[in-house]
Amino acid sequence: GSFIQPPEVIDIPGAGVGVSLTYVTGMSYDASDDTFWFLERNTDTIWQMDTAGELLQSISNPLPPLQDFVFNLGMQAEPARGTLTVTTADEFDHKITATQGVSYTGQPTGERVDLDDARLSTIYGMVRDNERLWVTGSVGSIGQILEIKAGDSLAFPSNVTCVEDAPLTATLSWIDPVAYDEVVIRRSGLIVAIVAGGVETYVDTGVPVGSRTYTVSGRVGDEESTPVACSLTVAGGGPTFLRGDATADGALDISDAVFALAYLFAMGPDPLCFDAADANDSGVFDITDPIYTLSFLFTAGPQPPLPFPDLGGDPTGDSLGCDL
Repeated sequence: GSFIQPPEVIDIPGAGVGVSLTYVTGMSYDASDDTFWFLERNTDTIWQMDTAGELLQSISNPLPPLQDFVFNLGMQAEPARGTLTVTTADEFDHKITATQGVSYTGQPTGERVDLDDARLSTIYGMVRDNERLWVTGSVGSIGQILEIKAGDSLAFPSNVTCVEDAPLTATLSWIDPVAYDEVVIRRSGLIVAIVAGGVETYVDTGVPVGSRTYTVSGRVGDEESTPVACSLTVAGGGPTFLRGDATADGALDISDAVFALAYLFAMGPDPLCFDAADANDSGVFDITDPIYTLSFLFTAGPQPPLPFPDLGGDPTGDSLGCDL
């Protein structure tokens, strides 16, 4: 309960750098890469920040509470499962009533834990460790911490990966930590396959272009492990690029904004990939794109849409060309 001596203070970026992180809640530490994850309550945004206070990425919370007066306060990073567990509420709820699984790229995993049995009038926070979930809140004026079963205690698969190694084809692999009877593969929360235990690989064909999240869970009898998530962007054999990379040099920096402005206003050369130059993925290459890039680089604005921060295909269809 004592401070590290001397106390180490990390300044969280605020409105002065172009983004209003007024209500920073649900902070969670990821020891695998020495970063913090937290919720920005007012903007339904999930942020990742390093321990020096630099914002690394922002992703939109895909399933926030729909009522503005329901404050979203709980989140837990689980790097072993590739998942963020985030509190939420349904359309007509007046308080937090469930948790949802979100991949590290901001895609719903389909995992949900109902919190109605907690019988708390208000829920302030949440911590999760695999199948064990603790929520803190109050009944009237009495504060309580409750443990809720979030799943079975069966060990979950490890080393889960998914890659597009052929057009519109996702190959998944994993390691069974115990002898499963069967393994369940879900895409966007829906079961796409059930394979026998010990197989440890699955090929999903005909996958739609765009960002996709899979989960893999093991079953033994009536028990099913908590799911482990992996995400990829399916390019479908089309050109791959980095969003915002107007110069097509494989990196996003100030030269891309300068290049875009030169093309738009100074008769500069054409981008090799107009799709990449479309930094905000609006389907149109215009002045808003270099502004978007500069905002991301220098004022903690939102990061470019996929494909970013890794090369990939365009997950959204438009008429912009790409000659890469």
